[in-house]
Amino acid sequence: MIEVEIDKASGFCFGVVNAIQSAERELLSPDALYCLGDIVHNNLEVERLKVLGLHTIKYDEFTRLRNKKVLLRAHGEPPLTYRLAKANGITIIDATCPVVLRLQQEIHKRFLEMKTKRDNAQLVIYGKQGHAEVNGLVGQTEGQAIVIEGPEDLDRLDFNRNIILFSQTTKSVDGFLHIVDAIKQRITEGVRFEFSDTICRQVANRLPGIKLFASRHDIIYFVAGEKSSNGKVLFEECLKANPNSIFISHAGEIEHPLPSTIKHVGVCGATSTPKWLMERVAMRIRDINASEPDNSPDKTTRTSFSALSAAIFKQATADYHKTDNVDAPIHNPYTFKTIEYYLYLKNYIDAIQWHLEDIIRNPAINPNDALTIKRRIDKSNQERTDLVELIDAYFLNLYKNATPQPNADINTESPAWAVDRLSILILKIYHMNCETTRNDATPEHQTNCQHRLAILNEQKADLSTALDTLLNDIAAGKKYMKVYKQMKMYNDPELNPILYTTK
Repeated sequence: MIEVEIDKASGFCFGVVNAIQSAERELLSPDALYCLGDIVHNNLEVERLKVLGLHTIKYDEFTRLRNKKVLLRAHGEPPLTYRLAKANGITIIDATCPVVLRLQQEIHKRFLEMKTKRDNAQLVIYGKQGHAEVNGLVGQTEGQAIVIEGPEDLDRLDFNRNIILFSQTTKSVDGFLHIVDAIKQRITEGVRFEFSDTICRQVANRLPGIKLFASRHDIIYFVAGEKSSNGKVLFEECLKANPNSIFISHAGEIEHPLPSTIKHVGVCGATSTPKWLMERVAMRIRDINASEPDNSPDKTTRTSFSALSAAIFKQATADYHKTDNVDAPIHNPYTFKTIEYYLYLKNYIDAIQWHLEDIIRNPAINPNDALTIKRRIDKSNQERTDLVELIDAYFLNLYKNATPQPNADINTESPAWAVDRLSILILKIYHMNCETTRNDATPEHQTNCQHRLAILNEQKADLSTALDTLLNDIAAGKKYMKVYKQMKMYNDPELNPILYTTK
């Protein structure tokens, strides 16, 4: 049986996370949002954001824009971009990575010092020619910086003149130190050589971790966009640690089952690789090699989907009770339209409705207020149903390649409705636990609630097992999914006789 593990340290770095979240936040506005260049070097993530409404444009298109909103990605931009935006009435959403921004400022500061002192030193950047970040760095020097990609470019330098060396933030430390040593060996005695290690440690520190991860598995699937510089660096380290490392950009590239000798498969990626894509690759590996239920320890696997759901539900329940206010805004911490996003939103809406149900049962409530809350509850029920259907759509897509066995049967409820019951159960457990410690309650009440709490926890364990078993059975073809939309007739003005007879 194949065990699949996703490297927990892989995935978006802070700078990319900030850019993605900035885009998702701005996309909630009705105003069009443009991004100057791909927001991240991963085509699938770019496509996901395109579906949400993000327009990716090239520089020549940017020069023709007027009075629009444009997001600048984590790579950063040269000063000319900001001047052009101001001249054309463009609102800038600046998602430049703080590490890149500090490097830009340092290079610009040194460049101005060189101009002021009439220093003829060479300002050199170790990086990839034409890379967006490097273009932004060169822009800080009015285009005068020299870009070197490796030792083969050192002949472009004058070793009789002072040299000031910086590095693109995503280059490898070893590569940078190799360049430093090569310059030291060739520079003329008495000539000044300054160098600054400006490599992002969040990126650099992944190198030893990814080598260790790769060495622990029989085979590695490294997931990254073909344009990702960081992906190329990390993949090289994977290959050094494990020659059975394969570079892929999407799950569809995995077409054949693995040999029976392969037992442990690792999935990892670049700082520009979204977690959801690595999860999709892991699911593809399990699906194409499935012969029995998966017992992988990874939290996003089928066998532990209930654990993932319960953890997110507990988080949402705790977050709601920080304010305990049915009108407080929802701050969903997960990436928009991911399964985690839907799970968090589902439980938070359940928590709000739970407390609306409490409020409406107040005997002293004003009847008009009660009617307003009742209509709000009806609306909430529809939102909850819509979310259940979105979660079922996730499962339908996840198991679309599962082939039902001849004797496969259908379950009495879809997976998402089991998830719905688990969400409510987490809320019950939270509130019952509160009752066991109520200071104003009698000891008898507390004891009674402790017995109830034990039953609820047992019910949670049984429901979790049932949900995970159902998902495993669907994956193995023992059961098949069929989803029907809930037709809530009381909310439909065409089907509720009170509504359509009073038009």
